Formats: sequence, C-alpha cells, structure tokens
Amino acid sequence: MTVESHPSAAGLRPSGLSPVAPRWSRLALLGLALALTGCASAPPHYPSETAQKFVGKPVFALEMHWSTPYRSEQSDRGRVATWKFDQYNYAGCSVAVHTDPQDIIRSVSWTPGCGPKRPKGKKRSP
Repeated sequence: MTVESHPSAAGLRPSGLSPVAPRWSRLALLGLALALTGCASAPPHYPSETAQKFVGKPVFALEMHWSTPYRSEQSDRGRVATWKFDQYNYAGCSVAVHTDPQDIIRSVSWTPGCGPKRPKGKKRSP
C-alpha cells in the first residue's frame, strides 16, 4: 500500500500544490473585505466637526491645520474658504468657512457626507 492510497492520507494535498497558496488567498479576501468595510464606516471625526472647532478664530489657523483651501472667495462682507475631502464618500465632500471682514471664522457649512446632519433650527451660513 502506498502513502497516497492509505486511508489516513485522504485529506492530504497532492505533492504539487503548496499549502501556502490557499492561506494567501484567504488572507487576501479577508484584507479586501476589511478594506471595503472600512470605506463604509464613518470616520472618527468629520471635517465639519474639525472646522466648527475653529469658529471665532482666524481662518489662518484652519489653513495651518488643513493647508491651503481649494477655493477662496473674498467680498466686502468677508471671505468664504472651501476645502475638499474626496476620501469621505464617492461624491466627495466640501467644507466652507465663512469669515467676517477681519478674517475671523463666523460659520461653517458642508455638503452631505462631510459631517453629521445639523439639528433643526441651525443655519448653514450667515
């Protein structure tokens, strides 16, 4: 009786297959599943929450935290500086801060997916 035909060898792999290959494929599938799950979960804090912490401070402080805004529009009433965060959802999201003429942040607005929904009665911009 050969080793391959022995009843205890029924669960053994043929000698040509590596036992490492199935482990790598399982690990790859597990990694892919974890990565996809990570994309669907909410971030530890939203960009809108970070921006709200800067209300009452100069917009320069937020620029130092996040870098140069994607867009900045100046008017006689102040400035609107906008940052884009495309990693939070497929459509991307934007956070805009509205300043007074002295460049102090007075309010924050954002697109869907960039933060939690606002409580009723809260305004997005001045």
